Amino acid sequence: MGAAVATVADVLTALDKVCAGRLIKRSQDAFGTGSPFVVVKTSHLPGKAVAETPGLVVGDPARPVRKIAVSMTLTESQIELAGATGVDAIVCHHPVADAA
Repeated sequence: MGAAVATVADVLTALDKVCAGRLIKRSQDAFGTGSPFVVVKTSHLPGKAVAETPGLVVGDPARPVRKIAVSMTLTESQIELAGATGVDAIVCHHPVADAA
């Protein structure tokens, strides 16, 4: 019998415990609802505000996870490297910036 395989949802559950329940659970809670956990950062230049949303930014909660990468700030090259090395999930302190 093979070992149990974690899913993206399992990773999110573990991270939510570590983060004291601060992850956004549903995409509709992320923007426009006043969630205290969605942080908008700006340089005060028009069009340069960035919303950082804690939780699943992109992905399928049911997808199996065997390999996780950890990063401070997600970049396009990290996504490419993760894909090339078989990483199933990337956990970042600064998630994808929607205005980047």
